[in-house]
Amino acid sequence: MNTKVQKGLFAQFGLRWMMAVFLIVSGMIAAIACQYAYQQSRSALLQELDLRLQRVATEYENLVDDFWSLYISVFSHQEDMLFFYRYYSQPADQALPSEEKVELRHILSEMALRDGAVQWIAVYAPVRQVNYIYFTADGALIEMPEDFAYRSELDVKKDRMEIYPVKNVTTSESSYLGLAIAGGVPSYGNLEGSVLANYNINNLVQLCQIESQMESLQFDITADGIPIFSSGQQARQWEGEIQPGTSGVQDSAGQKWYVSTSEICPHGACISYSISWDELVWKASASVRMILFFVVFLWVAAAVVFYQFMVKRIQGEIEVIRGGLARLGSNELDYRLPMNFRQPELTVIAGSINQMAADLQQMIERVYDYELRRKEAELQELQAKFNPHFLYNTLEIFRARCYEHGDEETADLIAQTAANFRSLIGSRNFIPMQEELNASKRYLSLGRARHDDEVEVEYDIDTRVLQFGIIRNVFQPLIENYFEHGYDGEKEENFIRIRGELAEDGLILFEVEDNGQGMPAEEMKQLNERLHAPIRTEQESYGLKNLHQRLRLFYGDPCGLVLCPRAGGGLKVEVRVRQMKVDASAPEGSTEKTAQS
Repeated sequence: MNTKVQKGLFAQFGLRWMMAVFLIVSGMIAAIACQYAYQQSRSALLQELDLRLQRVATEYENLVDDFWSLYISVFSHQEDMLFFYRYYSQPADQALPSEEKVELRHILSEMALRDGAVQWIAVYAPVRQVNYIYFTADGALIEMPEDFAYRSELDVKKDRMEIYPVKNVTTSESSYLGLAIAGGVPSYGNLEGSVLANYNINNLVQLCQIESQMESLQFDITADGIPIFSSGQQARQWEGEIQPGTSGVQDSAGQKWYVSTSEICPHGACISYSISWDELVWKASASVRMILFFVVFLWVAAAVVFYQFMVKRIQGEIEVIRGGLARLGSNELDYRLPMNFRQPELTVIAGSINQMAADLQQMIERVYDYELRRKEAELQELQAKFNPHFLYNTLEIFRARCYEHGDEETADLIAQTAANFRSLIGSRNFIPMQEELNASKRYLSLGRARHDDEVEVEYDIDTRVLQFGIIRNVFQPLIENYFEHGYDGEKEENFIRIRGELAEDGLILFEVEDNGQGMPAEEMKQLNERLHAPIRTEQESYGLKNLHQRLRLFYGDPCGLVLCPRAGGGLKVEVRVRQMKVDASAPEGSTEKTAQS
């Protein structure tokens, strides 16, 4: 193993060891921080609940103490005392007379004015068949119904003062939920009866509601083991006895609860709250979750740093391979990647890339040579098929001319024909633009002579086009197509126009248009499609299809022909070629050319 490899392995091992130590230390610190945060959070939560418990106990104590002030007021006046003495001592099967009802209502209303929390006051005498309830909201005095909610407690009342569980007392118009406290009759002998006051417990209910949602939290008030008030559905029963002023974990129905009782025990009541142990732990661990999130974030950050460090160790070698691939992608196929990588896998990859580049370079050279030879052969074959066809057309012109006009002007026609033959035989395939335009003019002269010079010819060529070259015989098939198929002898004015200008993407656009007979749209569409089909018959080896495929073979896409209708009638043929200059040093008969930069 060489020195570089040894150093690399040692560095990687040392880094991994440091990473492991970091994770262990950070885990220990996180555990200590989580434990401390949990203790602090639970302590703060329990302090809040204990404070709320003391406020609940104080509120309950105030309600009970307020009853005494209300109860004592019943017997503070001599007249009221005499009225109650008669009420509780005289048996009666009938309701009170109207005058006594008015007096009872007055006494009870005076009592209710001493405490705004009183909802109703009831007087109950066992010796009477009819007893009464006074409601402070509307000042109504009604007879106590047989199904009165506290009738069972009043029938068995023994102590001078008793506190009854919270119940709902309803009338035909309202419903009252409150805490009921009953006081006995003063010592007028052996009189039996009760004065029962009901207090609004909205303040007590609100004190039991905590802003932070705790679904299992519940406050309970019990007296002598009897549930008096509960903020939940019903008071919870504990398997073990709980004492005032204590707190701890209790079991109920197989579930663990945290229970805390108040040190304040008004009139022997036990006031407590309880919360599910699981919920208490979950609420107290909110800060712990934040710490864990922070620790996990640190671990992830450390892992990212470790990953970045490991990546940078081999990033330099990867950049060498990437740069080499970029050079190969830019057609520098003779470039080879170095083979001195420290990572054995990268050395194997570099060797494979170098071999691929060498094979690709050889294949491209073979394909390029083959394409050059194939294009040269196809151009020569198409040109060989084209030249005899031109000769046949020229001889036909001679025959028609001699038949129609005798020998006049024959000398001029023969001269033009001779010039055309000289331009076809023994010349190069790629010629200057001016030479091709001159050839088109000579052929136009032959066509015009056939039709008594009734065709006007117009050239509109951008002078910048003349600096480039073009393959031979581009315009001749288009001119011939006009005279054979487009010329309209019935028109007084016939013309053919050749335009040429530079186009985008290094192209030259020629437009050859006439005002002849034109072509139906459907036939023109079919002809444009046939231009792209392979040549299969001898009849297709010349004309527009021949010209289109020669242009595509020589220039490539998107060069070639497109037939379009001319506005105002006639036909327009668009010819696209590339901007290529003629190589003046090329030998005769070759197709050497250079692209415009």
